[in-house]
Amino acid sequence: LIPTYQKNDFDRTEASWPETIIAIRGEGPVLPKRRAAFGYTLSSSAPLARLANAYRRLDPGTKNLAAPPSLAREWAKLFYAGDAAYQDDEKWWQVAIEADRERAELGAGTSPDVDPGTAASDSPDDLAPSAATIIQPVTPSTTTPIAQPAATSTLDELVRNSTLVESLSGEFAYGRTAPLKARTYAITADVTITREGEAQPCAFFQDADQCDFFFNPRHPLLQNYQIAPRDLLTLYLAEKFKARDNMRDIGQVFSGIYQRKFADSRLDRTTLQERAEKTIDDIRGKMQRLLAIRAPEVLNVIHEASGEVEETVNRILSDPDLIEAFQACTPAGIRVLDYVPARTLARLVDRFPEDLLDSKLFRMPFTRIELSDAKATERARAEALKRLLSYLEDAISLSSGTLARADKDELGRTAYSLTFLEKMIAE
Repeated sequence: LIPTYQKNDFDRTEASWPETIIAIRGEGPVLPKRRAAFGYTLSSSAPLARLANAYRRLDPGTKNLAAPPSLAREWAKLFYAGDAAYQDDEKWWQVAIEADRERAELGAGTSPDVDPGTAASDSPDDLAPSAATIIQPVTPSTTTPIAQPAATSTLDELVRNSTLVESLSGEFAYGRTAPLKARTYAITADVTITREGEAQPCAFFQDADQCDFFFNPRHPLLQNYQIAPRDLLTLYLAEKFKARDNMRDIGQVFSGIYQRKFADSRLDRTTLQERAEKTIDDIRGKMQRLLAIRAPEVLNVIHEASGEVEETVNRILSDPDLIEAFQACTPAGIRVLDYVPARTLARLVDRFPEDLLDSKLFRMPFTRIELSDAKATERARAEALKRLLSYLEDAISLSSGTLARADKDELGRTAYSLTFLEKMIAE
């Protein structure tokens, strides 16, 4: 590229300028649906196109390099205010890792970090006791043992055996009073939080406006009940605010802190519907690529439901070439998957599981399930497909707005299904 004389721009009349744009941005529209509308059959592989596709979703975690929305907004304000603790990416990256752990399966979300050790531990000499450590017989004593005080965990002990949880740390405020600054830690070592000899799910320490909160994710209260660490943290903070500021009702303080700090945990219909729509769009694009080699069969399956066919044709009236290909069931008609009703996608997963499961589109095993008994294999595969379809159908219900009058419990169930479905989508 040839820069201008002042070196503040490039000569946009020179032939290299459009070539550079094409190299970075690619030819045609960037987003998949718009590319399909303009007749581009393949997705763009240009650098900006890949970035745009990655940032279309803001699911918290390392996959999208995103923090929970309300926390991201709060930290963005601190970033622009010049707060030194939020200028680099360390806190943001830690929150993304924490989001991955919260969504992890098989207990990984509460497991401690792996300790690689500092030295090898397979020396045979270390397996047998030395002469100095051999236990000698002890003569029974007639002296009455002295009662020891019940153990209570100390702040230093808990800090050494825990890791900081950035997403639950920061300033917590209620009303117009001065905020409390909390650091939240998850116990990662094989230790328990004790108070007077009894195991506790959490512990709270305060020094002026600085607070330290610890929780043990393996405690039965957090393992077996629908209680989250943020609930216990908010309870402690509400109690401190009530005592410090002479508040009358701890419930009012708890409510104010929780709604302000943990807005992302709210079961909001609009937010859930937007999440479901993005997930369904992601499935459409990947399904179109995977089923392209079986386009005529796929289109014949779509034509089995006349109501879905009518709805699809109404959506593509402005594209006569696609209508013709769809009606004739030719390979070019596979682009219609961008426009079919969402419930059609569930029918296609049910009819073509061998093309979409086994980490192709979904990380649910299907043909990989091979048991010694053929009928048992068939039953296990049917159960795997049934479970995936239950997640997908809940997401379709959310995206279509049919849960407009659903109560909190039903919204909560579908929100869990949507989370499971998002985890099932292969990279």
